[in-house]
Amino acid sequence: MIANRIAMLLVLATTAATGWARDVPPPALPKVAVTATIEDGGDAIARPESSIRLDRDRLRQAGPRIDLAEVLASVPGVVANPRWNFAQDTQLSIRGHGARATFGVRGVRLYVNGIPATAADGQGQIGHAPLAAASAVEVIRGPLAALHGNAAGGVVKVEVDPLAPSSAGLGGAASADGGRAGLVLGRASGESGVRAEASRFRTDGFRPHSATERRQFNAVAATRLADRWRLDASAAALDVPRAEDPLGLTPAEFARDPMSTNPAAIAFDTRERARQRELGLALRRDGDGLEPALRVAGYAGRREVDGFLAIPVAAQSSPLSGGGANAIARDIGGVEARVDWRAGPALLTVGLNHDRLDEDRRGFENFVGGTLGVRGRLRRDESNTVRSTDALAKAEIDLGPGWLAIAGLRGSRVRFESRDRFVTATNPDDSGARTWTATVPALGFVHAPSPELAWRASVARGFETPTVIELSYRPDGAAGVNFELEPARTRQHELGVRYRPGPWSIDLALFRDLGRGEVVVARSEGGRAAFRNAGRTRREGAELALGWDPGGAWSLDLAATVLDARYAETVPPCRLPPCPPGAQGLEAGRRLPGIPPRQLLATLTWRPSDAWRAWASLAARDAIPVDDRNGTSAPGHARIDVGLARTVALASGEFDLTLRIDNAIDRALVGSVIVNDGNGRWFEPAPPRRLWLEAEWRW
Repeated sequence: MIANRIAMLLVLATTAATGWARDVPPPALPKVAVTATIEDGGDAIARPESSIRLDRDRLRQAGPRIDLAEVLASVPGVVANPRWNFAQDTQLSIRGHGARATFGVRGVRLYVNGIPATAADGQGQIGHAPLAAASAVEVIRGPLAALHGNAAGGVVKVEVDPLAPSSAGLGGAASADGGRAGLVLGRASGESGVRAEASRFRTDGFRPHSATERRQFNAVAATRLADRWRLDASAAALDVPRAEDPLGLTPAEFARDPMSTNPAAIAFDTRERARQRELGLALRRDGDGLEPALRVAGYAGRREVDGFLAIPVAAQSSPLSGGGANAIARDIGGVEARVDWRAGPALLTVGLNHDRLDEDRRGFENFVGGTLGVRGRLRRDESNTVRSTDALAKAEIDLGPGWLAIAGLRGSRVRFESRDRFVTATNPDDSGARTWTATVPALGFVHAPSPELAWRASVARGFETPTVIELSYRPDGAAGVNFELEPARTRQHELGVRYRPGPWSIDLALFRDLGRGEVVVARSEGGRAAFRNAGRTRREGAELALGWDPGGAWSLDLAATVLDARYAETVPPCRLPPCPPGAQGLEAGRRLPGIPPRQLLATLTWRPSDAWRAWASLAARDAIPVDDRNGTSAPGHARIDVGLARTVALASGEFDLTLRIDNAIDRALVGSVIVNDGNGRWFEPAPPRRLWLEAEWRW
């Protein structure tokens, strides 16, 4: 089986131009830098985790810095699709985990400025990440990511370094339908510093009814206190006054006009308004060999969203309907304590964190009389609370020359409570509560017989609870919260090798994830989806990151992934017939939807001097099944991006001017898919040929 995966990777690299495509390839791939965990540093090669760290230069080169997917798409094993539908968030999955999320991010832990961007129920958003001010983005894949807790199919962390050298930057990017402008200011003196970013993005969209405006502010500060103590603070604000939702297209609509918009989006004026505020504080003390290192942190925030959906009027006639317009307010917060100390050859870690989510959710009809797309009668009013408590114990042990082991154990307890405030004679009280617990062990080894070579292996169990939205509707259509849902559980395995011979950089990973109880769609109709647990699932594949940089003008980077993700057990549409309308069964052997079986990104860069840089990228992606039946797939394509950049040294700083042409051959592409959409509107188009002009003055 492993030999087959390696052979598939070689075939992938040599046949990419025959009809596959990725959706948004960046101009350059990351150089692989492996670190310990999301908090710890470590040797760049001799670590047991699959981890890639992307530095500030890589972020700046990846794209116009509008969507984090610009750079994440270059990481093997990651599918990151900027949907160009800003009423939804980036579509992000790691090794197939999180691929079925129709909005937001699930299955992947997210951190921005040290604050969890994943709520206590496992659902997260990443649109507020400060891409211009960020110092690095770290991606952790594989079994050891499970030590980060609920929904850790992988980890993505956006970091801002407040102690970076003082600097400032003013810049932006423009295309035919809009652009971004932003200011970054950083000031550091001694052991204190602050770094802040303010930006505004606006676009009319390349499809009708896809305009949006986004304003955001992020700041991170740090100061050294007495002795070895340091205080860090962060703040974030995001405002989206209006983000229009053009919805997806059916295959017939896409074939007829890939740049069109479904008429339902116009009729119901589908859109979203969002407002988000967050604050975080962290107090830490560095260890000195005798005393342990300590860290205590806390955060709090609020996200408000008003959304108008294209729920048909007739579908809201049921007294149990929640309507077609939502008003959601989510208060999040949490605290964390961590101790690290050295005991002989071992570095021991003990941590405890508690996260909370308090949500007020109201639903309204999306019509008044014959007028659509306006807020009508109240149809839903409830409060949901989620409390998540995790304890972590981890040991990193030096086993002798060239050997290192990590062993960890994480215990989780997640409690969900719902209180129904909309009770009528025909809509009974849907209140209820449920508690889930899990113990997640993980073990990893690495052996580095030389500075250029390291072999690694790791195993772990995973744990992923249902999110609030997945618990909202019962598959049988009855009233009440879907407390029949259970957490998904996985067993993850990985083998890998890193090799750095001369100008080459090679990182190969083989992995296998066995799951049970994955949360999948049970029925989808009338614009609403209800969920249930699947039986056994299997994900196995290979990832390859390849770099060649001999130190001259030319360099080459390649990232390739082969992923075979399937249902391993047949599950009938419902327990007992007759099944409710729209009920869906699962058949063993079918592919998990939303996951491309193969993908490739190759970038050739020419840098004749420090002042000039040119590149060409080829991105390829296989066809993607869009539903559990595998009856329809989004076609695969090949895509080419090219670019030219010039840096001019000034008396005060330097000036960058960049010209990019995305989708240079102007192909009609499906950029992302909406999994198991009940209306068959599965396809979200990627932009046609698009020219970006970017300018930035840094001083």
